Amino acid sequence: MDAFPWSSGIYYGKISSYFIGDLHASYAFNKHLAAMLTINNILDHRHVEIMGGPTLGRSIILRLQAKL
Repeated sequence: MDAFPWSSGIYYGKISSYFIGDLHASYAFNKHLAAMLTINNILDHRHVEIMGGPTLGRSIILRLQAKL
């Protein structure tokens, strides 16, 4: 993402440029059970997406899915 100006209410300023890459993988153990893994911001590049918002880093989500 290229740098860009931000303004919303009392929050304003310039958002610095940032790059994030994500990883998504899934594995079916059998026809009834599967697992999905998502890693957002895999390189853990700390950045702000909106003025007044939190600094974002890596997040990892593991899901299990069961079907009848």
